[in-house]
Amino acid sequence: MNFPFNGFGTTFSPDGRFLAVRSSSSVTNTVPESDIRIIDIIAGTQKASLSGYRRAVTSMAFSTDGRELISAHPDGRLIAWDTTTWSPTGSLLFESTDSDANLKLLPGLRLFTPGEVSHTHSVATGEPVQDSTDEKFFKTYQAVSGDGQLMLAADDERFWFYILPGHDLRNSFPTPLKSGAWANVSIALDKAGEKLAIGYDTGINILDTKTGKELSRFPLPKGIIGNITFSSDGKYVGAANSESAATDRRWTISVLDTDSGKTVFSSRTDESAYAFSPDNSTIATLGGSDRLLITRLADGRQVSESKVPVRKLSGPVYFTFHPSRRLLAAGSEYGIQIFDTATGVQVARIK
Repeated sequence: MNFPFNGFGTTFSPDGRFLAVRSSSSVTNTVPESDIRIIDIIAGTQKASLSGYRRAVTSMAFSTDGRELISAHPDGRLIAWDTTTWSPTGSLLFESTDSDANLKLLPGLRLFTPGEVSHTHSVATGEPVQDSTDEKFFKTYQAVSGDGQLMLAADDERFWFYILPGHDLRNSFPTPLKSGAWANVSIALDKAGEKLAIGYDTGINILDTKTGKELSRFPLPKGIIGNITFSSDGKYVGAANSESAATDRRWTISVLDTDSGKTVFSSRTDESAYAFSPDNSTIATLGGSDRLLITRLADGRQVSESKVPVRKLSGPVYFTFHPSRRLLAAGSEYGIQIFDTATGVQVARIK
């Protein structure tokens, strides 16, 4: 596959057949940043080009049944695309009066949050699922569990946990963060919503979401801690740590066992990007000369190294594992590269 398209964000359909690619705003781009290209990776062809709206695509996701692709746009517009005809479904799901609205599609694709606040809307209708004028729903949105059932919101004093979709308050407890310490904080919930990871200052805290009790703390070098993610089984938590705030900072990717506290993986890299495989057995990172590395977490053994580097400029890199095949898509300003994770061979490039 060789398409004249500068891709940035990527997402696979649930059955793994289609790869949706959104454009970047890079000066080297050859198509409008409002475009979405649909690639049939089985046939090796471009299935569709979605250009029904003029504004950039900020996020997108397939519905769990694969029948719709939802795209979000920076002015608060949410559009559903039929994956049979690749045309809009005929209904404008949501349109915000806030020109800077940053819609977040939540796991499970049932709900989204408009902007940085914690009230939610239905993806199916665009309507709020509770009284969105109530001030209690305007706490700052922080994270949602991987199963889409629990939302974490916060104010200056407490963490608040809401059961979705009804937004019923489950519990709250005092935040462990000091006043003014929010600037360089990264937060994640595990899939079941039982554990909360907070990366800040010099390490990562793992808390019980029901009691606020600290289950473990992992020290890391003082600096910026970002991109915290739990593996889907909750066994591991990953983080990118940098001791420098400079734009050319070096990152250390660390993966920790959430029960034992043992560091099972650590690697120095120029990028904060990493991704756990769907079965949580391996991790994808960038190695020397920007080569894609696939490493087994059980013993730290390197499974493969890409034969060619991941092309990138100054912007971030995004990794997306195929849900069932041994493939990984790496996206940057230069386009999308698809690698065989077992051999490191680049099997396709969408540039």
